[in-house]
Amino acid sequence: MGFTFKLDRSRFSKWHKQDNPGGILTFVHEGSESALQFTYRKYTGPKTLDLSPPKLIQLATNGIEKVRDPKQRLCASGECDFGNFGTIVLKGGVPVHFQAWVLASNRAEIIYVTYICSVEPDAQEALEAHQMAMRTSFE
Repeated sequence: MGFTFKLDRSRFSKWHKQDNPGGILTFVHEGSESALQFTYRKYTGPKTLDLSPPKLIQLATNGIEKVRDPKQRLCASGECDFGNFGTIVLKGGVPVHFQAWVLASNRAEIIYVTYICSVEPDAQEALEAHQMAMRTSFE
C-alpha cells in the first residue's frame, strides 16, 4: 500500500518530485533546493500504539539530534487529511531550518515527513511544505 497527495500541482509548481526509484519519496523546491521527504510504516505489533498528540510530537523528535545548535524549537499537533499529526520545528542551527511531522491514521499507519533547508525558507515555501505534509493521504 502506498500513499499519495491531494495537491493542486499549479499551486505547488515549484516543488519537483525527485526520480528516486525504490528510495524515499522526495520533493525539492526549485528556488532553494530544500528537500521534503516522506516515509511510510505500518505497525503490525501486538500492542496498541499510543498515538496521542504528545506522543506524535515525541515521535517527530526522532532524528533531531542531527541538527546542531538550534536556537528555536516549536511544537504543534492537530488533525490532518491522514488522521492526526505531531510536528517539531528547529531553527537557527545546522541545517538552518528543520521540520519533522509524524502523521498517524487510526489504523496504526504512520508517515514520517522531514523538511530540511540549508537557508531559512521564505514564508511561502515553508507554508507550502506544511500544506503538502497536511494533505498526505492514502490511495
